[in-house]
Amino acid sequence: MCKGSCMVDPKYPFTSWALANIFMSTPWPTVDQEIVQGGHRFYVVPQRGDSFPAVALERTDLVAIEEDYSLIARFLSSIAWLSEGRIAVFSFGGCSRRPTPLVGFSRHSQNFMPYFKGRFAVSELPSLSEDQHLALAFWREGCNLEFASPHYAVLSFFKILERAFPEGKERGLFVSRGLTTIPSAAPYYKAGAMQEIAAIQAEGCEIGEYLRSSCRCAVAHGGNRHPASNPDNANEEGRLRRALPILKMLAYICMTDEMAIPEPRKFRLA
Repeated sequence: MCKGSCMVDPKYPFTSWALANIFMSTPWPTVDQEIVQGGHRFYVVPQRGDSFPAVALERTDLVAIEEDYSLIARFLSSIAWLSEGRIAVFSFGGCSRRPTPLVGFSRHSQNFMPYFKGRFAVSELPSLSEDQHLALAFWREGCNLEFASPHYAVLSFFKILERAFPEGKERGLFVSRGLTTIPSAAPYYKAGAMQEIAAIQAEGCEIGEYLRSSCRCAVAHGGNRHPASNPDNANEEGRLRRALPILKMLAYICMTDEMAIPEPRKFRLA
């Protein structure tokens, strides 16, 4: 019998696997689970003992290992959105026979305790377009960077707006529209956005211009045309942390209202 962190369900065949060990701050199943997306079967592996939680994908010699990574990363972006959490790949590689995560969970200061008693309430994730998947990738990147690097988290969330509205004028109109939508939006973190909007407006700043010039351009450029944002400057850090919850909310509204990505609570399939 397979012990430790191996898959124990006897239906899994003797084969080879691509496997991503992950860090996360999100609900995670406590039992092995198979989830289908885009015709691929992904296997969610719970954290057991000192082994990392992981996601595995059965692989063949017909597909490069890099493609397997891309498929798993795309799957993780969907799960991060579904579970309203953060997921990052800690290490990636292959294994034989059964998916076997790395050990060393406790040595990496992980304090995660899974709080799902069973499985994700998902049998198959919806098929999404390339633009929708890209938005989910930017979203996961932004959430992962939110505390470590507000500079680049701001940029990740702004990329979602740029993808949906390539033209600056249309993007500006969306920002104005999105700001009026925030009070009725569902996410639990909208309170932070409302608080920062009020503070910025109290200083006489226009929100759209604040987000575009003072935040997006300052982070994305390092030349003389736009004042570069200095990660070592405390004022810059504070300014970007102020903008972050607003941009996160605008990205959420853009994804659900403009890009037709199902909201997390509607993403759950029985």
